[in-house]
Amino acid sequence: MFQHGIDFDVVRGTEDASAAPRSDLNTSKSLSPGANLPSNDAQRRTERSPGSFAYSQEYRTIENIMQESTRNNSGHPTFHQSFDAMFGNTDAFPLSVGSVPTSVTSGHPPAVQILQLWQIYINNVDPLIKIIHVPTFQAQIIGASADLSNIPKPLEALMFGIYSMSVLSLADEEAQNMFDESKAVLLSKYHRSMQQALVNAEYMRSSELMVLQAYLLYLFSVRSFTDPRSLFCLTGIAVRIATRMGLHRDGSHCRLSPFETEQRRRLWWQITILDERIAELTGLATTTLLSPDTDCSLPLNVNDTDLHSHVKAPPTARINATETTFSLTRIELTIGPTPSGIRCRPDPQAAGTKRPHDIEGYFAYMETTYLQHCDPDIPVHLFTHLMTRLSLCRLRVVNFMSRGSPTTDLDETEYDRLFIAAIKMLEYTTEICTNKDLSGFIWYMYMHVPMPGCIFLASELQRRTTGEICERAWKALRDYFNNGGLGCNFQSPVHSAIANMLLKAWYGHDEAERLQGRAAQPPELIVLLRQRLRKKLTGHPGRERIPTADVSHASEAIQEPWGQPQESVDSASGMLPSEQRIDMWTGLPEYTEIDCPQLLQYGMFEGLDNGSWLDFTGEGDASL
Repeated sequence: MFQHGIDFDVVRGTEDASAAPRSDLNTSKSLSPGANLPSNDAQRRTERSPGSFAYSQEYRTIENIMQESTRNNSGHPTFHQSFDAMFGNTDAFPLSVGSVPTSVTSGHPPAVQILQLWQIYINNVDPLIKIIHVPTFQAQIIGASADLSNIPKPLEALMFGIYSMSVLSLADEEAQNMFDESKAVLLSKYHRSMQQALVNAEYMRSSELMVLQAYLLYLFSVRSFTDPRSLFCLTGIAVRIATRMGLHRDGSHCRLSPFETEQRRRLWWQITILDERIAELTGLATTTLLSPDTDCSLPLNVNDTDLHSHVKAPPTARINATETTFSLTRIELTIGPTPSGIRCRPDPQAAGTKRPHDIEGYFAYMETTYLQHCDPDIPVHLFTHLMTRLSLCRLRVVNFMSRGSPTTDLDETEYDRLFIAAIKMLEYTTEICTNKDLSGFIWYMYMHVPMPGCIFLASELQRRTTGEICERAWKALRDYFNNGGLGCNFQSPVHSAIANMLLKAWYGHDEAERLQGRAAQPPELIVLLRQRLRKKLTGHPGRERIPTADVSHASEAIQEPWGQPQESVDSASGMLPSEQRIDMWTGLPEYTEIDCPQLLQYGMFEGLDNGSWLDFTGEGDASL
């Protein structure tokens, strides 16, 4: 249709084309469900060449999975249902609090507890989110705790942010013992007061750095309890406020003092890190890193004692590890290596420093610049070391998984390298979660679970059925499941797909071990998966047989849905005798095929929990 000389049909066609998923993120057009698939799992394990990868060849797109999964009455696909069930309606703030200032003085804890919470913040939070200059702020919070009725509104908002983050960093038992209230009650109380304190401080239009610091702490404190879709919008508010305040432009170009310049850098980059992470969780690619107007340099590698508000010259950056080192590693990992070398323009690093373009060079750069200076006897240094190595392994695995199409340039040596990287992701996570010295930092792991490593292992273990590296992978899965299963409790087709893949992988491992005269003892992970599968299948009369139950009941006969007994389960493996074994996969959900680039785009499913995701029935705990 032409109007005013414009062909609007062509314009609409162009818009539709531009809205379509990028070809490098969506391979669904080149894939069709079931096309050219091997007829059975054994063929899949034996016929795949070293130069191909299962994610692109054998699995449908995640988009199809979502569209074909159970929908609710509104027609929303399953991944939206997962979010809805997990978080409920959390969209109230900032709209429901209102614009009327209301005193929150009564919401403060007693003075003794204020100082206790401040010390917890210094120990557990400040080393990981370096946005407060501790020496300067300590005098302010001590003064405020002595006169709660006259606290300046920006300072009051930040104090509630400190309370919330301090409580978040504690284990449930710690919070109860310290404050005689449950962690959930404390968080709920401080979150409500913090929202009102932000409104009182007019955070939407304030230009005070302290107010934006408070809002950022609010975002960090609610991120585990807020729907990522909502959090993405709330984080956008922080980005807009920071941009309005000019934090994206480096203070050294604006004749600001070195102290203020450094404070602005620290805050801007923490906002950027959170914005990038939430964007990944919601499958979006538009973040502050892509803004061409950003020229904010990285914070200096210095301690708080190196910064003084009255000094006119900036301090000299240190070579060794400092209080800022962990934040710097997270910034570096957020920027990451790209074909152009950087993801934001101009280069935020100091003059003369160039980030490598390739992954191997980037690994060496992180090692020599940061990790070699960390002392593992210092808890925050050890955490920095483990988290950075975990993230580098994730980078290697995700880089490979994101290629989307089968590759022909990888041999078994390279596959071994990727396989070990995936294993190390779980090993590093477990080490962090089981080290008592790092217990105060566990809160940071809630949105950094090793989902790509789990996916990679679940696929590759269907091919690698025996051997030393195979045993190491199963041990890593077992240890992670038993000790390090972090994340949010919700169900999704992706978790069911991973569970299905792991069951198939264990079936192959058990077969391979039997052929060599060995009995493989199934880990608790597999036992629980079988229990969930059995529960699923017993609700479908007409099945000829059902999979096995808990190994602890291996000597008992398993009943058919209609009351016919099966033969006893093998006590060593938890499996039926081979001559009686049936196709365990006929009753599994149809969520068995994953296209990896789409899975990575739907990064919200990194809420991998050590129990809830095993529930095939959708009846798992959806609580927080």
